[in-house]
Amino acid sequence: MNSSLTTLQDSFSSLHDSISSLQEEEATSRSHQQQQQQQQQPSSYKNPKVESANARAEERYQQGDWDGALSAWGEVLDLQKKLLKDSKHPDIAKTLHNIGTVMGKMEGDSYSYAAMVALQDALQIRQELLGDGHEETANTLNTLWMLLHR
Repeated sequence: MNSSLTTLQDSFSSLHDSISSLQEEEATSRSHQQQQQQQQQPSSYKNPKVESANARAEERYQQGDWDGALSAWGEVLDLQKKLLKDSKHPDIAKTLHNIGTVMGKMEGDSYSYAAMVALQDALQIRQELLGDGHEETANTLNTLWMLLHR
């Protein structure tokens, strides 16, 4: 009976290892496909109007001009929505992340709520396109967490 139990345990262990290996291969394959999709998508930041508005937003953000940064990133988002065919695009996620970040620095509950919405939208896009383990996904999740715990 001991030998039957040992054989059964060995079979279960082998089956578990096989399943784990298949899950790892599937996750790796999915991550590779997501990276290929992201690389195939055109970047809106190569557009001169987007590039200019984004540079203005980043400059205003560095200066602590939250209203100016928010306005410029709003312009970037509007341009991106016109240029990109897919609203679930990494560039849009980046801009939503930036909008959420700057709104999180502004005073008032309405800004905090709007910041959470923008960050949740960015997080959803990044999780779908990049996966949960990607650095940009983690960055958005961390920014959202910091906003919720301030």
